[in-house]
Formats: sequence, structure tokens, C-alpha cells
Amino acid sequence: MNQYAAFLKGVNVGGKNRLSMAELREAMERHGFSAPKTYINSGNILFFHNAEKSEVKKELQDMIEQAFGLTIEVVVKTKEEINDTLQSDPFDTTTETEPAKKMVMMLTSKVDPERFASIEADDKIIEKTYERGDLLYIYYRNGAGRSKLTIDYVEKVLGTSCTARNWNTLLKMKEILE
Repeated sequence: MNQYAAFLKGVNVGGKNRLSMAELREAMERHGFSAPKTYINSGNILFFHNAEKSEVKKELQDMIEQAFGLTIEVVVKTKEEINDTLQSDPFDTTTETEPAKKMVMMLTSKVDPERFASIEADDKIIEKTYERGDLLYIYYRNGAGRSKLTIDYVEKVLGTSCTARNWNTLLKMKEILE
């Protein structure tokens, strides 16, 4: 059986896409997801499943839509991918050290280098960004709340959907996976 982490986009944020994590866990168990656990209330889920990652993503999205009437983008990662995301930490160890200011945007497709270059060239974007496959690592030196580098901006410029988690959340997910 494979161990996965799923990250739901935009759940329980600003009163939108309200989803009880307890009800989600119960629904997942009824639909063949084994031992689901959630971390905080923003759609971070750990579970086991026999299917391949792409099948798991579709099955989870379909189940959420059928059970809760919500169309939610889901990013699924294997335990190994979570470990690799953290081990491949591109952040500067002397200037980019606050975990709460480190963010990883997980995209539904690989980053197009030409589109990524337009983010780096945008003079309104002051954050340091690093791209790696289907991940965008961002250091929000002034915090994410005031930044122009939002999920909506990234999705528009890169032409793909994504969800983001801060470094502390990813560290906790890794800890729970072990």
C-alpha cells in the first residue's frame, strides 16, 4: 500500500469551501482510503491507498465533489516527494532562515522556464523565488500577506493551478508521515 499526502486548494479559507476534516476523514474511509489523518483545518491529508498517484488524485477530487458538492483542486505527493521537497531546500541559509516566511507552491504541472522568467522580471515582485519541476519555492521576506506574489498571480502567469503550504506545515506533514 502506498503512503500519500494530499493538499487541498482553498479549503476553509476566508469562509469559502467549508469542509469538516472529521467528515472528510470519514468519507475517505468509506471510499477506500486507509487510515486518513488530517493536519490543521486547511486540507492537509495523509493516507494510504493501493492506486497510483494520478488515480488517487482523481478519486479524491471526485469523492469530495460527490460527498460535499465542492470542486476542489487536489495536489497529491508521495512520502518520498515530501522528503525530497524538504531536502532540496534552495533557500539561502544565511538570509532566508525564517520557516514561516518560506513557502512552497505545488503546481499541477511542471514550471515553464519562459513563464517563470516573467515572474523574476516583474519589478513588483520582491520575493526570492526558486523553481524546481512542479514546485515553486518562495521566500516572503516581508510576509506573504502584503505580497503581490499570490496564488492567483502565479496561476495566471504560469498557466497552471497550484496550492501553497508554508515550511512549518511541510515539516509537520513529513513528521506525521514517518
